[in-house]
Amino acid sequence: TASRRTRFPPTSAVEVWGLTPNVNAGHLREIIANFARPLEVRLHEDGERALVILAGHGEAMDVVHHMNGGQIDGSHVRVTLARRVHARARRAIPRHRAPPDRP
Repeated sequence: TASRRTRFPPTSAVEVWGLTPNVNAGHLREIIANFARPLEVRLHEDGERALVILAGHGEAMDVVHHMNGGQIDGSHVRVTLARRVHARARRAIPRHRAPPDRP
């Protein structure tokens, strides 16, 4: 429904599935940079998937459009919009807290 779609802001992250152990974060960043500006690339512990934080939702859509079903290191990959991204990863600029008031 429309109300469910408006609860969460559009994601600016994608998940890449089906990676081989030969693919590292730098290699993936270089490939994605052909379509968008990757801010952060996190490889999962299993080495078969990655979370990529991009500069915006439009860039995430471009990456999905261009890379889903493509090949990286001879393996077909699936690229989808990320469902959940840790709040820390969404912040491009770190938030600074004011120092506590001293009596």
